[in-house]
This record gives sequence, structure tokens and C-alpha cells, in this order.
Amino acid sequence: MSAQSSPWSPIAELPSEILGTIFLYNRASYSAPPSRYYRSDHQWMSVSQVSQYWREVALGFAQLWSTIDIDSLTPGSVKLVTLQISRSKGHLLDVRTFLYVSWNSKLDVKHFFNTLSTLSPRLRALSIRTARGFTNEIQDLLSRLNQEVPHLESFHLEGEDKLKAVSIPENLFGGLPVPRMRRLELHHCHHIPKASPLLQSPALAHVDLRLVATPASLTALYRWLRPVQFNLSTLILSNASLPRKMKRDDPNSLPLVLFPQLVMLRLTGVIEVIFPVLQSFRIPTTARFSFDILVPSNEAVDDIRGSSEFAHLLHALAVARSYVKLEATHIRLNSRSSTSATLPIGIFAWCDESPPPPCGTLLEGASSQSPSSHSLYRYRPYSVLPHEPERFFDINFVGQSTPMMHSQFFPTPDTFCLSGAISLSNLVSIEVSLGSDSKWMPTVFWSGISKLLKLEMLTLERVPVDAFLASLRADSMKVKVFPALKMIIFRGISFGHLHMGTKTSNAIQVLIDSARLRHALGSPFQSINFGFCTGVTEGELEELMKYVQDLNGLRVLYEALGHNGVMDLPLVPKPYPEGRKEECRHQVPIRNGRFSTPPRPDVFPPETHKHLSTTQIPQIRHLVDRIFRALFGQCM
Repeated sequence: MSAQSSPWSPIAELPSEILGTIFLYNRASYSAPPSRYYRSDHQWMSVSQVSQYWREVALGFAQLWSTIDIDSLTPGSVKLVTLQISRSKGHLLDVRTFLYVSWNSKLDVKHFFNTLSTLSPRLRALSIRTARGFTNEIQDLLSRLNQEVPHLESFHLEGEDKLKAVSIPENLFGGLPVPRMRRLELHHCHHIPKASPLLQSPALAHVDLRLVATPASLTALYRWLRPVQFNLSTLILSNASLPRKMKRDDPNSLPLVLFPQLVMLRLTGVIEVIFPVLQSFRIPTTARFSFDILVPSNEAVDDIRGSSEFAHLLHALAVARSYVKLEATHIRLNSRSSTSATLPIGIFAWCDESPPPPCGTLLEGASSQSPSSHSLYRYRPYSVLPHEPERFFDINFVGQSTPMMHSQFFPTPDTFCLSGAISLSNLVSIEVSLGSDSKWMPTVFWSGISKLLKLEMLTLERVPVDAFLASLRADSMKVKVFPALKMIIFRGISFGHLHMGTKTSNAIQVLIDSARLRHALGSPFQSINFGFCTGVTEGELEELMKYVQDLNGLRVLYEALGHNGVMDLPLVPKPYPEGRKEECRHQVPIRNGRFSTPPRPDVFPPETHKHLSTTQIPQIRHLVDRIFRALFGQCM
């Protein structure tokens, strides 16, 4: 295509440096590393076929060819790799490869390994992933990488063979420290030499060890961590990376390790190991964390044992955070078991990262009339959990193999608060999902949650709600339970079989009575939604409409816009509509048992968007990519 005859000639006449940078951003859109589920996409090379000028810029821009993705060894792919190496013109290389069973040619494998070994001095990033059955080939490749790598910044090694894991040779990278390596990820490695240079880089900031068989003593692991402790921003010790048992002298001999730059900490192991490890760590109060507590499959965890282990974990966390409390604002409790047991269960939380008030307790904190603590969060409509920012921590109690059939542990507010690590006084929303409304749930959970002064939103998905409704029934002419509650979302609840006692035999009637009382007191429910629920009649819904400003608005929104349309809506500071009753009642009337009238378009008005700044690199990259794709499509 001639640049002079093209309607996009201004694009074609961009300076080569700018055009090459645009090509590089377009190349990054195909940057997912090769894996079992993704094959290398070389469509980004099509930019060299648009015009003569674009071809000259593309072929002469060395950075564009410096990322080499290899997922198959064929004569064509080997030729392409050779071509990319020549076009990179001595530029530092990022090599990412995935070895799988279609690599049948031993000659091609050997040729590729020889080529890669000669590139060692130019490597900036090296990622090696392998499918099952290629452990011997990986060992052969690692043994060939025996030259110094002065420019290597990232090394990722991942195997899938559980029967034969990869071992790190002692002469890897010449047996010398890698001075510039900042990122190290080892997944499923059987052996790492004590004197391995991998953990001796002074610049190391990201360490991810998963399914790595470390020495039986934690002392050896600490010898690896201490030289890099002050630079680490991410530390992941998952699955077999921590010993399964503690030696008698380990808890008292673990040295204090400081991580002043840590941003993310993830640990997996039994509580007997996690507890002393956490107590020996000192992490910043802004560091996010994730803990997977392993429970042997042949052991059951009742509420007493589970609460004790959870309390021990939170106590160790308080020590690691120097007794600075976390102010939780949003919590999700999710049981993933398909049986009547509650384990495995996950606890996910968003936290206020501002300094917490001193001596906070469950009922302490600012009045519910103070500005909302979630004003900086952004939600999707009718979602009680924020979409932005990301969650602060997650804690999972999981089995090592099969679910524990008799495990009945469920965290309560007292367990959170008495530990001294987490405060719920600023909690805004809770989402509880158990997978079955027949599972066990302690009544003390709702007695503690009902006293929270700032709790505005609840989502209950397939949980037993009788204890929750019993708490609501405790309302009197002065609202004393759930004082700030504004939105409730029920999903998969069967209300028909619930009986709430002699005074009120209908579960929905309890909800109606509470809504009537709150409406009379001037603090009504703003929104109540029933999704995939049974046992709710149209008459009960019509009665509930008299006191609730927005009823089943979530269903109406999805019927009007569809799932994709709802996902495209702008994020909002409040996930439920607010206003006077006549402004929010957009779902009346009921037609054939369905709320079919579309919602008002201004229920969730889009926010005023600020102009993009040149410093907002991610947004600009996305915009440039979209513009490039549009123009490129026209050019083709």
C-alpha cells in the first residue's frame, strides 16, 4: 500500500521512533507467554506488510524482535527464531518457551537448546514452561545454561511432572550470582542447591517458590531469605515450599526477618508452620497477604479447632504487622464444598489502608452518620464488593486432597476482633456464599454482625437465613440491629420452608415487618433483591414495595441491558440507587409475575471523566492500541 495514496498518510508519516513505539505496544497485546492453553500469536508481524515505510520501521526496530515466543519446534519456527535473533541486532532478549509432547524431533530440540545456550550473555528474561514428560529435556537445557548471564533480570521455571520434578544444577548460569536478577519464579522443582546463585542476587525483589522441595528445616530457608530481605517486594512460599512439620528447635531458633519493601506475601502450609514463620516476619502495614492453611484430608475441623487455628493465625499476623490493626471495610466468606461441610472456606477482605484509630473494638468507631468509609471504592451496580481497588487479603482453609466431610468451622466477628489483628468497626458490606442453605452456620455470627454500626450491604447466597431473619425480628421502635443496613441481595434462598415461630410463621413477613418499621423511622431499606429464590409470592412482593424504594432492581437491570450491558456500565460510588421513593420506584407494575419495566436511565448516571494525562501510561497504551487496531483494520 502506498503511503502517498493512503487516506491514513499522516499515520504513515509519523517519525520512525514514535511509529516503532506504537508497534511495540501493539506487540505487547500479544504478550501472553506460551502455555498449555495459549499458543504464540505472530499476527503482530503483519505491521511489516502495510507499507514500505512501515516495513522499514518494523524491520529496523530491534526491540520489536527482542521477545521470542516458542511453543513448537518445526522447520518454520526454527527459521523464524533465527530471523528474530538477527533482527534484534544484539539487543537484550526476552525468551519464553513452552515444551510439550508435539516436540517429537530430538534434532530440533537439540538445535534449539544449543542456540539458546549461546544467547546466555544477551538474555534479559528467560521463561521455561514444560508439559508432563519433558523433565529430562528440561534438565538437559539447564545443564547447557552454564554461562554467565550478566543482564538477566527475570527467570521463570515451571514443570508439570509430579512424578519427576526438575532439579536445579549447581553450575546453572556458571554457578555465579546473577547481579541484575529482580524476579525469580520456580514452580515444581525438586532440588535447589544450598549454594545456588539464584537466591544470591542483591537486586532480587520478587521470589515465587511453588511446589519447591526445600530442606526439612526452616533454618535453611531463612539462610536464603536473609540476604535479600531488604529488597523483596513479593514473597510467595506456596505448597511444598514450607516444611510440613516443625522440628523441635525450629520455633525458638527462627531469626527475625525484616521486609521493609514488601508489597505481597503469600504462604501455604499447616498452621504449625505458618504460625512461627509469621511471628518471625516483620512486614509493612500496607503489605497485602494471602494464606492457605492446609488441613489433612483425614482430619475433621470442628468449630472449636477451626476457631483456635484461625485465632492463632490472626495473632501471628498481628505480630508480623507490629500490632497495627487492619480496618476491614468489605468481607466475602465463601465455602466451596459441595457437601454439608463448610471447609474449604475462603475469607476475602478489602481494608482501609489509612491509619486506624487507637483502641478500636467491635462497637467503637465513628458514628454511622459520619462520611462513609467506602467513599473511595468503586462498584458495579448491585455488587456489594468493590471492583476497585483490589482486595487486601485472603485466608483459605483448604484440604490437601478431598474435602473434609465433617469439618464445620465458620469465622465469627468475635474471632476477628479479639485477635487484635483485624477490626470490623468500619465494615460496610458482607457477602456470604455457602453453596447450600442446609449448611451449618453459627447463630453468634449474626448476633455479632447485627451490632456493626456501618454495615450497609449484605449478599446472602445459598445460606441458611433463619438466624439472620431472627436478628431482624429483634427490631423495636428504636432500631437496634443492623442500624445502617440499606441493601440486601438474596440468591438461591428457599423461603417457603422457613418458619420463624408462633408470632410470625412466614419468613418474608419478618422482612416486611422490618421494612415497615424502618420506613416509619425514616431509615428505610434502599434496595432488596431476590435472585433465584423460591417461596416468595407476588402479594408479598407488592407489600414489600410499599416500604422499599428499589425492589428487584438487579433483575430489572439485567433484563433491560443484558449481562454485557451491565458489565459495560460505569463504576459507581454506591452500588444501589438512592433518592426519594418516587424517584427510585422504577420497577412498578408487576406484569405476569415479572418486573418488566426498564429502569430509569439516570439511576446510575455516568461520572464525569477527567481528561487523560500524559502521565497515565496504562490508559494511553490502551488508547493507542485501540486507535492502532482501528487504523490497521482500515489499512488492510
